[in-house]
Formats: sequence, structure tokens, C-alpha cells
Amino acid sequence: MTLARANLGALVALAGIAAASWAALAASGGGEMPMGAAPFLGGWTLMMAAMMVPSSAPLVLVHPKAGRTLLVTGYLAAWALIGLPVLALARVVDLMDVPGAAVAGVLATAGVYQLTPLK
Repeated sequence: MTLARANLGALVALAGIAAASWAALAASGGGEMPMGAAPFLGGWTLMMAAMMVPSSAPLVLVHPKAGRTLLVTGYLAAWALIGLPVLALARVVDLMDVPGAAVAGVLATAGVYQLTPLK
């Protein structure tokens, strides 16, 4: 199998994961995320699969073929773990009541971070 063919298969698989995740999100009705830990983390991970798996394609393509499934699984597991502090925050603060200026500040800070060597 040529390198291009192996990469094509990986890209098709990643696109399939993302498409299936988007379809599952659309089928869920787009309501509020459930606040139980397991349903919240399930929905969170589904959202991360829909949005973040496509951005992992360059990393997946440079990784040896034999470990790609484990790589993507670990990538999604890391995003699932990031959902834990989000769940904790959502239980303490009604995220819909956060002032727009605070949201803008968080987004600006994240944007600046993207331009630093720390990233």
C-alpha cells in the first residue's frame, strides 16, 4: 500500500468519525447539555469528536499507521478529561449568565496563547 493510500484511508476514517458525531449531535435535538456527569461527558466528548477530530488530521498522518487508532482514542480521551473542569464550572456558575466581557476576555487570552511559544 502506498503512503498516499494509507493517508487517504486515515482521512476518510477521520471524516467519518466527524460526520457521524455531527449527525448524532443533530439527532439529539440541540437542547441543553445534561448535567449528570456521565451524560455530560458523553455529550462533551461527542462534540469534541465532531469539532476536534478533523483538526487532528496532520498529527494522525505523520504518525505510524499501526498506532493511529490509539492516537485518536487518546486524543478524544484527553478532550473528555478537559470536560471534567467544564462540568465542575457549569455546576457552580450558570454559564449562560456569564457577562459578554468575561467571555471576550477568555477568548482573547486563548487567542494570545495561540501565538506564544508555550503553545
